Amino acid sequence: MLQRSARSAIIYMCFRLRQNGKAQNTCCCAAYKEKTAKNAVKRIIMNRENDIRTPQGETGEKVPQAPVCVYYCGHEQCAPGHRFGPATRNHHLLHFVAHGSGELKNVHGRFRVEAGSGFYIAPGETTVYGTGTDDPWEYCWIGLGGSDASRLLALAGISSAHPVFECNYDAVREITERINARQGIDNSMQLRVISDVYTLFSLLCRNNRTPVVQCGDDYVNKALAFLREVAYYDVKIDQVASYVGLDRSHLYRLTQARTGKSLKEHLIQFRLDRAKELLQSTDFGIAQIASACGFNDSNHFAKLFRSRVGVSPSQYRSSRRLGESAKIFLTAQEPAQEDG
Repeated sequence: MLQRSARSAIIYMCFRLRQNGKAQNTCCCAAYKEKTAKNAVKRIIMNRENDIRTPQGETGEKVPQAPVCVYYCGHEQCAPGHRFGPATRNHHLLHFVAHGSGELKNVHGRFRVEAGSGFYIAPGETTVYGTGTDDPWEYCWIGLGGSDASRLLALAGISSAHPVFECNYDAVREITERINARQGIDNSMQLRVISDVYTLFSLLCRNNRTPVVQCGDDYVNKALAFLREVAYYDVKIDQVASYVGLDRSHLYRLTQARTGKSLKEHLIQFRLDRAKELLQSTDFGIAQIASACGFNDSNHFAKLFRSRVGVSPSQYRSSRRLGESAKIFLTAQEPAQEDG
């Protein structure tokens, strides 16, 4: 499998380099083309090895697939009338056009691709694309895989049905050149490549903003999930509203209608639930638990706890531990059942 993937990459790059040789391109010298081909082959081999090896973690579990894998990047000044396909790939492929015009054909139809835009080819999709004789393309490209690649494309509004998108070519070219320069398989270099890919998609999302239709439940769920994570800090409701992108009063009405409680009530409940866990499972003092749960004043915490739970924090701890002790005692006293 590894050899087949590497061989496919070599054939793909050799075809491009032959086409490059026909173009009048002062920016793409023979040394650059050779380096691009080697980088592409090296990167696809490296990523395929990572997919095949299924490395084991310290505890023996399988390490998940990388969120994004870059199989190759490249740049080309196309010859007049350049055409590629029909062809099928097993990964995501994005082209970004600096100059020229041309056309992409896939199962959904024909799409015009001009300077300042890009086009997408999905895995398993048979496509043909080509440029005109009067105004040939100059473009760069990137081949991608990984567990998060499809989600990133969806966030940018890019799909097989909508394959043409706007792009800032200069910014994209800078990123792809940076990726090609990051050689090696050490963790630091791989993380930098992943960072570059996310930066690339942040640009694509900015250039291809698609309206996200959200209902009230979406905002409430997002607010409660965020509040649950930060409840033990000095968080303000205004911060929660800002996080979900709504006015505080609007979010209050949505939350009240959806749950019957305000965000402040949910915040108090999250803190008290955590306090109950710590009272039962630790020997921390009441003041320590109050602080750990986001209460600045232990006396206020104790009064609030009593009013909501019905007993003081100390009484709650004692009753819970007494109940556990009684349960253990009764279990130990149960007569063993005789066989037969």
